[in-house]
Amino acid sequence: ALEQALGMLGLAPTASSVSSFEGLKDFCDFAATKADWLQRCPGIQEATGTLLGGTSALERHGHHLQARRGSYARDWQEVLVAASDGTFARDIRLHQSLGLNVLAADGDHRAGLGRRYGTSGRPDDLRQWDADGSAQEVCSSAGTMLYADYVEAGQMPAVLANRFGGVIFHEACGHLLETTQVERGTTPFADKVGDLIAHEAVTAIDEGLSDGAFGSLSMDDEGMEPQRTVLIENGVLKRFLSDRAGELRTGHARTGSGRRQGHSFAAASRMRNTFIAAGPHTPDELIGSVDRGLYCKSMGGGSVGPTGQFNFAVEEGYLIENGKLTKPVKGATLIGEAKEVMPRISMCANDLELAAGFCGSVSGSIFVTVGQPHIKVDSITVGGPLIVDIQSSAQVGTNSKSLNPIQLRGRLEELARSAGIHQWDLGASCSTDTSVQVDRGEAKQMKGAQRSAITVRVWNGDGLVGVTSTSDLSDPGLAKALGGARDASAFGNADETPAFSPLATAPLSTLEQPIHRPQSILDLLATLKDAERQLLDRHQAIGTVPYNGLAQRSSERLYLNSDGACRHQQLTTASIYLYARAEETGRKPRSGGAVRLAYGASDLDIAGCIDEAAERTISHLDYAPIDTGHYTCVFSPEAFLDLVGAFSSLFNARAILDGVSLSSRESLGQQLAAPFLSIHDNGLNPGNVGASAFDGEGTPTKPLALL
Repeated sequence: ALEQALGMLGLAPTASSVSSFEGLKDFCDFAATKADWLQRCPGIQEATGTLLGGTSALERHGHHLQARRGSYARDWQEVLVAASDGTFARDIRLHQSLGLNVLAADGDHRAGLGRRYGTSGRPDDLRQWDADGSAQEVCSSAGTMLYADYVEAGQMPAVLANRFGGVIFHEACGHLLETTQVERGTTPFADKVGDLIAHEAVTAIDEGLSDGAFGSLSMDDEGMEPQRTVLIENGVLKRFLSDRAGELRTGHARTGSGRRQGHSFAAASRMRNTFIAAGPHTPDELIGSVDRGLYCKSMGGGSVGPTGQFNFAVEEGYLIENGKLTKPVKGATLIGEAKEVMPRISMCANDLELAAGFCGSVSGSIFVTVGQPHIKVDSITVGGPLIVDIQSSAQVGTNSKSLNPIQLRGRLEELARSAGIHQWDLGASCSTDTSVQVDRGEAKQMKGAQRSAITVRVWNGDGLVGVTSTSDLSDPGLAKALGGARDASAFGNADETPAFSPLATAPLSTLEQPIHRPQSILDLLATLKDAERQLLDRHQAIGTVPYNGLAQRSSERLYLNSDGACRHQQLTTASIYLYARAEETGRKPRSGGAVRLAYGASDLDIAGCIDEAAERTISHLDYAPIDTGHYTCVFSPEAFLDLVGAFSSLFNARAILDGVSLSSRESLGQQLAAPFLSIHDNGLNPGNVGASAFDGEGTPTKPLALL
């Protein structure tokens, strides 16, 4: 196992290798003073009481709140490292985080906001939390954003607030400065040490030393003490973050950045507390330097491409006009690429603050800190809440007009021709989702969301593929996406060179999929409350319906390519699930559930769902144990499909190519099952509510005989 692991890292010993192990060094015990940390933390009852105080404060300070939630998490970890270089060390780590979230609604107006706080090494942290102050902050922002206008998309200056605004640098640039990216060949900065890669106003630092910060630690997961690592100084790239394997494979010295979620992962170079350093200006000076632009007070979630392309939602934003903050705006998304945006950060304020976060990568999910002062970006693409075609006024989302794929393809062809791009494709999807959950007749969760994803691929002259994402379908937005994908193609994987589907322009089957108008979220809530009540009334042993939900979605998707493919589909769907729990004296609790799907909420077979959930739950009450042994089994259709699903890699070409299937390229024509068994896959079956006439590459969906 050790030789295999070393081989995967390219560090396998050779016949001439000589071990340099001379025994373990003196034991370094960072945990010696931390043994009582866990006992000093608040218990579950105290933590619950504190959270209830926080949600009560939300109720006092908030208006039009449909849902409010408090959450608390604690992670205690003991780490022991012994290594052949003599390292012998132990540490205890304690992380605590808490958050408040609200959903406000008034008629057609919606706003959802949240704040999360986190520390490390502070057992009494929850007891010091200012619940009332946090609740006021969340409710004030939610109240402001509830009636905010939607932002106007375009290219403009932006001022990003401190604290969690640093997530963009962390995601879009920080990961590109880890040696894992150097090893993969996916960072554009691999050979740029000593070069100017950012504006001279930018100095960026990663360290694990700040007292109480979420990403601080006494040693990394390879036993090395943390240090302060200057990544960028006055715009110049100084060094990369490196772990033990990164040092051996790239030559970049270790920085105490070898981190992993647990010992089921190999350590990798990862960030700790990563931030842009404070500058000489005040936040007002940054805002005052902008004639018209966007102020991003709070950032939401987003996504990042492999070479630094990013898009991040603005949770709370304001318009800047003539150097002043004016009206609040919502629905904004910041879109860009690290190597283009970093040189445009021209001003940094003097108010550096840090914020807790979680980071997922090759070595699992770890605790990190992001941060920055207020910063000014001279120009960045701001996408609006809808996918907008400025030329044709075609929109997707809440607008009633549909995207015009023929016009869009024509514009893409013209823009690609101007840029000298000969082969490209575009896939887009967007949806408007509404969902509710209930608990004993009360609203448990009410959610509304608009999602959009647009992916552009470009093939270069060597056949390598570059990929970028955007949410801006204006001509400047499309031109930027095409150019970004073309630049990214230089880093394309020569072993993964997909071609267009030869069937992407073939005729499609016609699907009968009626489009339904969405119901209001309050109507959904009333329907689910009634369904829960009916299920609870079915049997005295059914005490709760702990898992339930009613959801609806309006969606649209398309696929275009330079060979003439032009696919487009609109769809509405709805679903309900009810999962009941029954309990009788002297017996173990039993559970059962049911699901129903339809094209709209009004078409859902809710009565059938209640009947099935009740029957499944009640039928389990008189269970008896079964002896272990060999039995003849009869499967219901649903149970047999679950069984077949466990073996789906048998039919999956990708799994076969990756070597993780029981089948191989030579398996076609071989006997795999009893002669009477036939298995078909038919995405066009009338019972498939989510059927699509084409896949993500434009290939028509058709019935397939698998066995």
